[in-house]
Amino acid sequence: NIVYAVSVEKLIPRVILGVFKAQRNILLFWNHGGGPVDGFGKNEWGRDTECLTLNEMTSAFESCDITFDIIGMDCCLMSSLETCYALYNYCDYTILSENFESSIGWYYTNFINALCENTSIDSYQLGKLIVDDMVSKNAEDSENGGSGTLALIDERYIPNLYRAWKNYAYANESDLLHSNYSRTVKKSSRAKVNSMENYYVTDIMALASSLYSEESKPLIAQLKKAIAYYDCTENCQGLTGMSITLPYNDRAYYYNLKKIFIECGFDKGYITWLYKFVTDANNAKQYSFTEFDETW
Repeated sequence: NIVYAVSVEKLIPRVILGVFKAQRNILLFWNHGGGPVDGFGKNEWGRDTECLTLNEMTSAFESCDITFDIIGMDCCLMSSLETCYALYNYCDYTILSENFESSIGWYYTNFINALCENTSIDSYQLGKLIVDDMVSKNAEDSENGGSGTLALIDERYIPNLYRAWKNYAYANESDLLHSNYSRTVKKSSRAKVNSMENYYVTDIMALASSLYSEESKPLIAQLKKAIAYYDCTENCQGLTGMSITLPYNDRAYYYNLKKIFIECGFDKGYITWLYKFVTDANNAKQYSFTEFDETW
């Protein structure tokens, strides 16, 4: 009996994989998020080294040889250009939050029912449903939610967005170095910190619109292509869906960033350029987005 059981155990996965191989793949991460450098699985009691970082994700995806329709992250602060660039080769869409998520997070009931009723539902329509439900459920429940942002990102446009960002960033280097463009946000029940500047992430659209130059227009155009759908609760309207990482005055953070970004395929010239935010931005002051919020 034992021998027979072992034989069946070996056989069943082969049958399942050979005959019933999935025609589409969706991968969801649920837990805390720490942004594109700290990664997924950050928590208040563990060590940062215990997180699953972007380079570890890409290494795993490379070895499993699966392309996903959607990679979604039901966790804080993961909607960044760096996250999207790292995942570009492994999925058609990402669904990510630029802000802190509340204890409600995503609402799973409707989109899982929709997927059960129609397993061939278009990925864009499924992603739009996830975004709409997450935002509406957080808006309805002020006690446990009250705040939420979520973006459905079309990964096809991420390489062009990365190039447009670099053109913009290099052209506006002096202004970027001398003002810290992080946006302060409210503390959520999922995060122990009070503001985004602890993670050095900044809304890209806010940068391109507030610090305007001739490179802003192509950057904004590429950003609008990449963000296929976006929604947020009323109190998050200063955020527009995707951030960028600028490591102001933090050498240790930069060296963590450097290893992760190199292994995710970022060019070394750009990573070297980011070091200027450690060495040349010593007098950077917090930038206010009040005017941008009012006009957005």
